[in-house]
Amino acid sequence: MSTIRFPSGRPEAVSLPPLPWIYRAAMWKVAVASFALGAVVSLIMFGVQITLVRKNFQFQEVMLISSTTAGVLTGWLTYKAMCYAIQRRQALIHRVHVVAETNHHIRNALQSIQLSAYSLNDKPTIDAINDATARIDWVLSEVLTVDPPRDRR
Repeated sequence: MSTIRFPSGRPEAVSLPPLPWIYRAAMWKVAVASFALGAVVSLIMFGVQITLVRKNFQFQEVMLISSTTAGVLTGWLTYKAMCYAIQRRQALIHRVHVVAETNHHIRNALQSIQLSAYSLNDKPTIDAINDATARIDWVLSEVLTVDPPRDRR
């Protein structure tokens, strides 16, 4: 878990949890996991129906109980998936805020470094500092931008 420390007046540490496997997995792995979960639900429903038939329930009762069980199980799985998606979105928003805050602090520090370099009156040092700050600025503006996720097929 990475930790970012800010100067005084800011939160002391912000911990970023690692992403779960499903968000790093290829789409075919997500599809396989989804179909496997569907197969598990089907097997559970098949077991419920067999149990009800062996206990001599009427056809209508078997259909009612198995349909209700399938609905409740599907609703619970959907609820868990949606809660997980909400947590993922909140974590992503938190990461964006941390990146923005870090970007702000780095740019402020770079500005101080550049201004202090001019007090040296040394042209090669000023050029080196300007080149370094230009590279850091490029990283902050080009590499650390928030782009929408790409489709990983």
